[in-house]
Order: sequence, then C-alpha cells, then structure tokens
Amino acid sequence: MSEYNLLAVTGMSPQVITETLYALHEQGREMPKNVYIITTAIGKKQAMLTLGTAAKPGEAGKLKQFTQDYNLPDIGFDESNIWVVEDAHGNELGDAATDKDHQLTADFIIDKVRTLTAAGQPTVHASLAGGRKTMTFLLGYAMSLYGRPEDELSHVLVSQGFENLREFFYPTPYDFPLESYDKKMLNAKEAVVTLSDIPFVRLRLDTPNSIIEGKKSYTEVVKQMNLAKQRPSLIIDVAKRTIKCNGIEIKLPPQLLCFYVWIVEHWRDNQHGIVMPTELGDPKYASDFTRIVEWCLDEVKAEDVAEKNFAHGGMLKDFFTTNKSKTNKLIKKALGDSLGRSFMISHINDIDPDNLIEGPSQNGVLVDVEDIEILWDGIEVFKDVITF
Repeated sequence: MSEYNLLAVTGMSPQVITETLYALHEQGREMPKNVYIITTAIGKKQAMLTLGTAAKPGEAGKLKQFTQDYNLPDIGFDESNIWVVEDAHGNELGDAATDKDHQLTADFIIDKVRTLTAAGQPTVHASLAGGRKTMTFLLGYAMSLYGRPEDELSHVLVSQGFENLREFFYPTPYDFPLESYDKKMLNAKEAVVTLSDIPFVRLRLDTPNSIIEGKKSYTEVVKQMNLAKQRPSLIIDVAKRTIKCNGIEIKLPPQLLCFYVWIVEHWRDNQHGIVMPTELGDPKYASDFTRIVEWCLDEVKAEDVAEKNFAHGGMLKDFFTTNKSKTNKLIKKALGDSLGRSFMISHINDIDPDNLIEGPSQNGVLVDVEDIEILWDGIEVFKDVITF
C-alpha cells in the first residue's frame, strides 16, 4: 500500500488502535503515516492516557511503546489527531447516548471522512473495531459514500480471553503477564490478533458532487442519495437558467441551457430523440436551435450564435457533440453517475433496451414525457411545437 492514514472510532477501548497496527505489521504492511481517532470527550481522555502523551510519568504511551517494541518508524499521533464530536457551539460531546448526540456524531463522522478522502489525500484505512455500534455503522456508511478505489475498511479480532482487557494493547515480542477477568494469568505474547478486511460497496461515483465536495449533514446526505432511487423528474426553469433533477438544482451556462431545452423539448413533444447531425451540417437543426436561443435569451444573442456557429448554413456534428459533452459533464458532476444517467443527453436506443427505436441513434433524456416540465415564466415566446 502507498502512503496512508489509519482512521478509527473509539470509546473506552483505544486498544483497537494498537491491535490494528499490530495486525497490519503482521501482514507485512508499512505503518500508516498518521493515526486519526473520532471519539467523545471521555474517549479522548482514555486515548491520551493510554496511547498518547498523557501516559504515566516515565512511561511511553502504548502507541510509542508498540513502535519501539517492533522497531518500527514513528507514527504521527498527538492530541490534534484525536477528533472529538462537537455541537454547533463547539462544545465537546461527553458521550454519544441520546438521539441528539447520535445526530451530531453522524454529521461529524460524515464530514471527517469526506475531508480525509478528498482528491489528493493519502489512502484511508478505516477500522470498525471500536466505539459504539452507531459510530461504527456511521463510519462504514461514510466510507461507502466517499471511499475511493484504494481506500480500505477492516475489523480487528482478538483471541479469546484477551478481548477488552484493560492492560492488553497488542501481542508483545516478550513475556508480558496479564490477569484475565476470571483471575487467570495470561501472557500478552501468546495473544492472536487477526485483521479482517471488509469489502464494501463504493458509491463515490454515484454520489452527487455537492456531497463529495460540500459539507452537509447526515440527514441531508441520506435524503439526497435517496433521490437517485426515485422516478426521474425534470423541471427546466428558463428564466432562472436552471434545471431541477429530482429536486436538485443545476445552473447551466446560457448556450448549454438552450441546447438542453432544444433536446428535451423535442423529446417531450415528439417522443423520439434527435439524430446527431452529419459532417456536412444540418440547416434545419441550425434554424430550430437558433429559434430556441431567441426564445430563451434574445434575438441579438440568437443572431450572434447563428453567425458564429452556423455561418456555413447548418449545425455541424462537432457543435452538437461539444455542447452535449459539456452539458453532460455538468450534470454528472452535480448528480453523480447513478442519478445523472437519467438526465444526461444519451443515445436513447442504447439506454432504453425495453423500448428500442429502429434507425440511427437518437439523443434524448431517459425521463418520461409526463415527468418533464419547462417553465417559461418571465420569458415571452411563441411556444410552438418543434418537429423534424
């Protein structure tokens, strides 16, 4: 694995950090560059007392002791690497025990995972072994939403008798006696720690760009992701120069808006798509697109578009493919692959196998005509039907 960071949620048992590190070492992996912990105020105190610099005077923290015992490089970890869930006023959460606490925790975990998995950030290895069950679920869900192909998820397992022992942090390379809960003596050296990789569904490509790049609450994220499962609904607001896809608003540049209106209105009114123009150009396409520009913008802009692009007398294939590509790129960026697929300009023949259209590939959108609305409020036009 290339340079990576270890991320975990912890509660009263920060041992999961050193147990995970030991298991990674046993698998022959390099150590992470940094360790990050998401926890509560109580969990932070436990982590600092055991893993970090607040250990007993004269003693190294367990994390430092682990690297020394196994002759490993230092791992970045200090108090700033322990992230405590906070409320809107910056107050640290004592414990995740109430519904409100769980909501704060969900928002916090979602945002931290989003930040760690941003483009250009090191690989993330996330551990689900610690913290409350709610916290581990949220970490796993956040990794599904934001996880990149190289990111990993795991759970660490400890052999019977050593689980949750206060003094056990990892199998030592030397004898280290411990007393079990039933008063039996155990040797930390004999413990077995296993790292179980957890396959997970990566939804990043299907996640709208507003979720990948913008800070949103857990509730907002879930609501927006669920929109992808709803019946596609499209509203084009010409005056605002926006399209609204299942409630998600996207602003398009003027020419792309006109191009999209041209494609969608033809699909809605004729129930078949537009065939891509040839290299020789199509005068009818040029005439109808210019008329759309006049409707959506003004006569001067329409004349300017026509003079700049159709001076030879027709719409060329290159003009069509360029505007289609730019429009689809903006829609995909805003909606992600899964939701965006219905609203991008596509070859209808290819994307609707249950309703194949004979003849050349036709370009349209995979939205039923009754679910398409074009709002012309504030735009004075003669809205006759475009036919080809």
